[in-house]
Amino acid sequence: MFFIGEDTQQEIPGAALLVASGELDYTSSPLLRRQVLQQLAAARTHLVFDLSEVTFIDSTAIGELVGAFMRSQQAGGGSVRVVCTSHNERVLRIFDIAGVASLIPLHRSREEALLALATLPHTPVGSELERRRADARECATVAGTAVARRYAQQAAAAAGDEELEPRAHPQAEPPHLDELA
Repeated sequence: MFFIGEDTQQEIPGAALLVASGELDYTSSPLLRRQVLQQLAAARTHLVFDLSEVTFIDSTAIGELVGAFMRSQQAGGGSVRVVCTSHNERVLRIFDIAGVASLIPLHRSREEALLALATLPHTPVGSELERRRADARECATVAGTAVARRYAQQAAAAAGDEELEPRAHPQAEPPHLDELA
């Protein structure tokens, strides 16, 4: 069984702390997407997901987290952070295999993630915001994040959101299959 809800004890302007437990897989990923869309609609563009009590995570859920990152960037230069304690080796291993740490920072505690959020600069405006959005789209296409690109595309396709598909980077060579192992 899967659960995701907002920790309302945390008062963070423009941010939300979402706590999940159980199995985060194909059947529960739509709930994750719905929660992300609700937070973004409420102008909370900095999302912290506490996955410490998640017992299983699959590629669909990783794709939803990458999609959340891209949506938060498009909604105003937001960010996505994940909390996963060191005792949760299964989830940490999937994050390691997926190679999404360059997009989504992993933190060992809520306090660490919230402190990192508190030190973020103010939301940029104008051309700086557009530059950051472009950088976010392109960072999903560099050679070291080929797996993240695939997950983002799967999440975008599942959501019917073509705008989330990363743009091809003209100089990036896709890694060979043996580099992904």
